Amino acid sequence: MHENHNFPPVLTKTFDDISNALSSASQREWTVSKSGNYSIDLTGKDGIIDFFKSKEKFFAKNFPSIHTEDSYFLLSCAGADLKKAALDPARYSLLVSIGKDGTVRCKNLSDRVNMAPTSELLCHLLVHGVLKEKKPEHRAVLHLHPPGTAAFSALYCLDKTFKKKTEALLDGMSKVHSEKKGSSFLGFFEAGSEKLAIETAEVFSENLFVSWAGHGAICSGKDLTHAFERIEFINWIFDVILKVI
Repeated sequence: MHENHNFPPVLTKTFDDISNALSSASQREWTVSKSGNYSIDLTGKDGIIDFFKSKEKFFAKNFPSIHTEDSYFLLSCAGADLKKAALDPARYSLLVSIGKDGTVRCKNLSDRVNMAPTSELLCHLLVHGVLKEKKPEHRAVLHLHPPGTAAFSALYCLDKTFKKKTEALLDGMSKVHSEKKGSSFLGFFEAGSEKLAIETAEVFSENLFVSWAGHGAICSGKDLTHAFERIEFINWIFDVILKVI
């Protein structure tokens, strides 16, 4: 399945996790139209730094300082087809480093050329910054487009009557989800924008889950499969409420 069999064991294990999570998402038709993206924090994992240095640099960008240490992540590439990525994650993933000075560099993991990281790169890096402080055992971040979440979040943000009717139901059902502390809903922002990234990180610091209005969900987990399971559970809550309202 993987083009390069010289990956460090941690990468091979991570690819298996990606395949599992994205296969589950594809079965639910949550990966239509090349939608969604993912990232996994590999900082401190054996073999990552040496493997990164052995690969040729092909992308670089500077952000304001985000992390207090040099950090390494595996991210989906821009325009990744997550159905295909489920079958061959290495072909649709990039190894990304961000220095404590904000310098970002990316390395290709396959023979594909002219690849760039997901347009939500800044959002993922900011969210991982929150996780390092708030929930360090959560090392994966997943963004998908579950229809129930997209529909519910759009109605919640646009329709004051709907919002009022659903708040009590949300409060009661979400108590099962003990990490929820405040509203997880974020209004309409341009995908890939700096504003969306900053606002998402702010909301994420309380919920470890954000509903993007009319768009989808972004959620963290101990690995990508765990993040998918958390999105699946929260989307189930939204689906149930939509049926009874």
